[in-house]
Amino acid sequence: MGSCELKYIFGDLAESLPFDPRGEGVELTADNLPVLPAKIETSNLYLTRSSHTYHPSFKIDSIGFNAHKETYRYLGLLILSAIFHPQHSEITIKLNHPETEVSNLVVEYYRSELGKLSGGYHKKPFAFKYYPELTSKHPFDKCINPRNLPCFALTNLEDFVNSEDDWKNRDTIRISGGGKTVCTDEGMILFAELLLNVGLPQNEQDEYALEGENGFRGVGINSAEAILLLPGHIFWVDEHWQ
Repeated sequence: MGSCELKYIFGDLAESLPFDPRGEGVELTADNLPVLPAKIETSNLYLTRSSHTYHPSFKIDSIGFNAHKETYRYLGLLILSAIFHPQHSEITIKLNHPETEVSNLVVEYYRSELGKLSGGYHKKPFAFKYYPELTSKHPFDKCINPRNLPCFALTNLEDFVNSEDDWKNRDTIRISGGGKTVCTDEGMILFAELLLNVGLPQNEQDEYALEGENGFRGVGINSAEAILLLPGHIFWVDEHWQ
């Protein structure tokens, strides 16, 4: 495939992260995470759209991520950079892979502004200490409050889906962790941590399923579901990466 701008931004940092689950962790903060441009492009990730039907009257959107381990790691670092740096409320990744069914992956992180705060206590992200960890197909503990899980929405760049054509032509995935949704930045951190762990050589899992209300819960309230696929999975197509 073509060049991946994510690699140029995050390649060195990804290589410097610990890989041994028995070893030391690393502190990730605004000091060692890069400031990002508002728009990035990559051809090393593609997304598919489908739906998951639990019973005839309950169908929800399902998003399929397809990438190699290193790209998942870069995406995890991108999410952390978006959280710890206030320059942009969203980062748009334009997906150039020829097999993608989604054109844009948008990482959102909304911050309250002085002068526009609601009543009560307000805080901002400080640091995340990352420890490598082996993971399972359903990676999040069932006891986690759904409000603290990541949220995914299949929409469009205008975030306006009004007609049947709008619905059919949704081409944007929004990953959120606060502001517009009931999710929190804890949900974004959880997803970023999962992406870093997906990239570990020791992790042999080739599928991670983040399901909704009627499955093995891995996403927030009213969120689309997400599946992460890696080489070796039955639905992985080697020819898509030549």
